[in-house]
Amino acid sequence: MRPAAPHPRPNPNDAKPGKSALAGDASERKFVRTGMTEAEVLTKLGQPDMTVGGKNGKPARWTYMPAPGDPETITSMTLTKGTVTEVERKAVRK
Repeated sequence: MRPAAPHPRPNPNDAKPGKSALAGDASERKFVRTGMTEAEVLTKLGQPDMTVGGKNGKPARWTYMPAPGDPETITSMTLTKGTVTEVERKAVRK
């Protein structure tokens, strides 16, 4: 009978990054404009906090919640066929 192999220790570098690790620069949110591509937005801002739609040719709605660099502001945008067609910024108070 063979001895059981030791269990490998988890390596902290093997952990998958959370959304915050993938986030872009929140201060760039104020520069989002219509006509930008989905790739440009993802490069500058990172993954959105919430998404709605975007399937079967329907427009997608991306929302970025307040974050350091853009506190007290919710930035939402509509993307149609991979292009920003509408940008909305709302101030929120705590």
